[in-house]
Amino acid sequence: MKLPPLRTLLLTMLLASIPCGDRSAYATQPASAPAGSEVAQVDACSLLSRADVETITGRSALDPVGARAAELSTCDFGDPEAPKLGGRPLAQIARLAVFSGGTSYHAGPVAQAASVYETAEKGAGGAVQVAGIGEKAHWSDGTLRVLRGPYLLEVEVEERGIAEKLAAAMLQKLP
Repeated sequence: MKLPPLRTLLLTMLLASIPCGDRSAYATQPASAPAGSEVAQVDACSLLSRADVETITGRSALDPVGARAAELSTCDFGDPEAPKLGGRPLAQIARLAVFSGGTSYHAGPVAQAASVYETAEKGAGGAVQVAGIGEKAHWSDGTLRVLRGPYLLEVEVEERGIAEKLAAAMLQKLP
C-alpha cells in the first residue's frame, strides 16, 4: 500500500488541528512559539536546480514547478518524454517536498516536524529505516522521508539510491 504524499498527510493534520467551538480549552497553551524559535520557510525548488536533478538522476527533466501550502513547499521536475495534459507532464523525474515546522504548533517547530515524520512513518507500511542521512529517514514505495530539526524532506523517485543522493544534496542547502 502506497502512503499518500506528504502534502496529503499535512493537509489532513493541519485541518485536524484547527480548533472548533469554545477556544477557552486552549487558554493554557502558548499563542505562539517562544521567541527565537522562528523557522525559515524553505522553498523546495530553491534547494536543487534542474541541472542538479539531471546530474543526480542521469535523466533529462523539465524546469521545476513549485507550489506552497502553509508550511509545505513542493517542487516537481517533469519528465519531458511523458504525455502532457494541460501543458504539464503526467510523470515526474523527481518530486521534492519540504515541510518547515511552524510556530503555531503548541510544542514548537522541531516537535511539529517530528510529529509529521512519525505519522508518515506509521502510515508507510513496510518502511525501511535508512541510516546516515538526517536525524531519521525511511524509504517506502518510492518515497524517501528525511527528518532534520524543524524540516522534513520527502523525495519521490523510482530508486532509493537516487533518492538518497537527492536528499543529501537538499540537506546541504537547508538553513
